[in-house]
Amino acid sequence: MKDFTQLADLASERLGGEVLLANDEFFAPKENLLKESKPVFLEGPIDDVLSPSCMVPSARARLLDRLDRSDVRLIVSGHLHQHRDRTFGGQRHLWVPAVAFAAAQARGGDGRCGVTVLDFSQNNVEVTIERPRGLVSHDLAAIKGHGRYQFLRDMPPSPPPHAG
Repeated sequence: MKDFTQLADLASERLGGEVLLANDEFFAPKENLLKESKPVFLEGPIDDVLSPSCMVPSARARLLDRLDRSDVRLIVSGHLHQHRDRTFGGQRHLWVPAVAFAAAQARGGDGRCGVTVLDFSQNNVEVTIERPRGLVSHDLAAIKGHGRYQFLRDMPPSPPPHAG
């Protein structure tokens, strides 16, 4: 495998990736397919937990109902910065790890950073998590001052602007 810094996310909006066609935009615009997204649930489809880490139960129920009536077999999300791979009702729910910041909270997955490789064949997808030499799992909690800042965007610029 190439050095991970040489790999490009060809589906990234930042690189000009776009969704040309989607057959259903009931829940969100098709452009959301290119965005990192929260998992549908944390532990299982019937979770009634309200959490900022996953979809709210009412939206989840509508989505799962539509997915159950479709041929969707793989749902990928990366919001929680960890790898987890579970199957419910014939649908594979894959959480992919971050490439820079380790998972801040344990959610039952592997919180180490990694690069996810999806190899699609006719009826299957092979998932491999690569951890290339040089990949560092940064501690996001430490960077955010262990609670001092909720989001990276709240932090002052680093290095600070030059006065003068």
